[in-house]
Amino acid sequence: MYSSPSPAPPLVSSKAINLDFTAPPMSKAKSFFGAAGCKKLHEALDLAIVELFAVNRLALNMADSKQWTNLLKLTAPAYKPASRTKLMDVHMMSEQSRVAQLQIEQLRTERRVSISFDGGSTRAGDSLYTVHATPVHINPLFDGVERRPVSMLLDGQECTDISPTGKWLADMVDSKIEAIGPERIVAFSADNTGNTRVAREILSQRHRHVLNMPDPQHHINNTWKDISNIPYIKDTGTKIRRSIKVFSKSNHKKALLRDARIERGIGAGLETVGKTRFTSEVWSGFSLERNLSAIRDLVTSGKIDLLFEIRLTQFLAVGRPFACAIQCLEAASANPADVYLYWLAIIASVKRALETCQLPDDVCGQIRGIINSRWQEFFIDGPTNAHLCAFYLHPDFVRSDIFKNPNPLSFKITLPARNDESKPKVPPGIRSPKTFLEVGTYLHTLLVNEFEHGFDAHLAQFKNKASALIKAYQAQFTAYAQGTYPFNVPLGPGQTPLQWWAAFENTANGGILAAIAIKLFSIVPHSMADERTMSYITMLNTAQKNRQKVGTIVAMTQIRGHVLAKEPPKLRKSSRPNPLIKFYDVKRLMRSIDDDSRYDDPNYDESEPESEDESTATGKTKADSPACPHKVASTLPEENPESDFNMGAIELEDILADSPVKRKVREKVASEGSIAEDDGGDDVGGTFELGAWV
Repeated sequence: MYSSPSPAPPLVSSKAINLDFTAPPMSKAKSFFGAAGCKKLHEALDLAIVELFAVNRLALNMADSKQWTNLLKLTAPAYKPASRTKLMDVHMMSEQSRVAQLQIEQLRTERRVSISFDGGSTRAGDSLYTVHATPVHINPLFDGVERRPVSMLLDGQECTDISPTGKWLADMVDSKIEAIGPERIVAFSADNTGNTRVAREILSQRHRHVLNMPDPQHHINNTWKDISNIPYIKDTGTKIRRSIKVFSKSNHKKALLRDARIERGIGAGLETVGKTRFTSEVWSGFSLERNLSAIRDLVTSGKIDLLFEIRLTQFLAVGRPFACAIQCLEAASANPADVYLYWLAIIASVKRALETCQLPDDVCGQIRGIINSRWQEFFIDGPTNAHLCAFYLHPDFVRSDIFKNPNPLSFKITLPARNDESKPKVPPGIRSPKTFLEVGTYLHTLLVNEFEHGFDAHLAQFKNKASALIKAYQAQFTAYAQGTYPFNVPLGPGQTPLQWWAAFENTANGGILAAIAIKLFSIVPHSMADERTMSYITMLNTAQKNRQKVGTIVAMTQIRGHVLAKEPPKLRKSSRPNPLIKFYDVKRLMRSIDDDSRYDDPNYDESEPESEDESTATGKTKADSPACPHKVASTLPEENPESDFNMGAIELEDILADSPVKRKVREKVASEGSIAEDDGGDDVGGTFELGAWV
């Protein structure tokens, strides 16, 4: 664990000084500002230099170069520049201390903060763990100008010489939770490695009202890894790597391919399979498919033939849903409902792919088995059911075609009447009875934990009135599921679910259910902030700067995040406030970024070899053991007849599509009877029982 030197007094903020460009030259600055003014100006220059080095990833040894000194002499003759040692050990560390203090002060004013943590390493072989906080705000104006969540790097601890156990990691995260205030934390998220999983379990025991959220991106990526290790799929992946490697190892062949792309009007070039992007192999396959016509003209050895093209099409048909879902879920505005929705979209897309791409039956069975296993791991055996609950509490989804629609007025009568206490009954008008019971039971548990261990002001008024609280909750949840007052108002244009539920906060008819719903939709359900930080650290800690200490890297990264958070965001042309975003929107938004023209630039090519991925360049991975230990399955999860979900819903097809699904397709699907009808398998009527107060 690194220990930074005692920080100097915090540098002043650049906003505290009005730098008037009409002032006299720096040689006369002392007489113009006076001694105190000159000192403040020098402090402002110190701060500006610190931000310049941190934001632009400049090497700190540049501070000792003659060229840097000459530049400052020309622009600020009275200013004495700091040496590299002073810049790093004094200015950089003192500014980091100031930033850390400002972050904690800001987070203490927030009501809903998500915590995430993850590990990484530097080029020197040092290990570190980072902790991030992401506050989520509610814009009550419904004007589509909601502030986007901004993640803050709170800490980066080196753990090279120690064993980063789950308890050590939990203590590190808990120190930040206590500094912010446990009452402000709604969830913590991390991947499912051994120590991070244990840390999440320890933290959930210490803070019972905080939700334990495993990272969905890592889980989806691991699902694809299992599928890509099936021998039939793995063979295609190996050929993708080798085909791209043919061009990455030869500048001459790369130039020939570039000319062929320009001649054919093909956009971007090839992308290598690396370790810095989830489902990287799929995106490399897309780049190869995009350039296949040009490559076919150049390659005459027979390595790329019709059979490979068929295999490539199958490979991309199965892998595409996972890659697209990960890219959509990386948004900081994603919520737990989106995680469940995209998983349903993955299942629906894979189901269609297996029906149309003519994969062997045994391969299809292995793919279904992997998805079944991963679905069970995340949504059934996982630590939380918050994803399904948030999905059900989304006002657009609870009455959509994603849920099957049994006749809400049909009653199943058995003569003589039996009082079967083992089978709970639900009120009439419920669209999806089984999901209604499952969600209602889990929300009941969340309500108990929030009431006993949380700090919600509206729930606090029910102190010593537990029975009244449960009865009011049951009435409100039933009214929501039935779509009756006050929950009969649809989601407005551009309105987010968080904004929709905020309208019921602290109200008599919906305040109890709203307290839980607002908490769920305020959660950032992933640890992508830590992944982005490690990506920046990778760019900062280059091969030429491989002797950097962890303390220096963390300080520069933390300062950079603080500086960029103060700048107005670069709005994209098609930016939308709604956190739910479809894949074709992602592609359009990416193309609209001013400084990202790689998708239309024929000179763009990422086929350079990556040294850190050499172990997998030949197709030899860790999976030389049996590639798929999962059981062969004949069906995918949530597509059995007893499920409440309709995997043929057009909403699921549209979410990961390259372009909007036309309305006439939906009508065609409905006319063909693919949307499930009432199976009459559930009783309706009676009373709604969730169990006794715990």
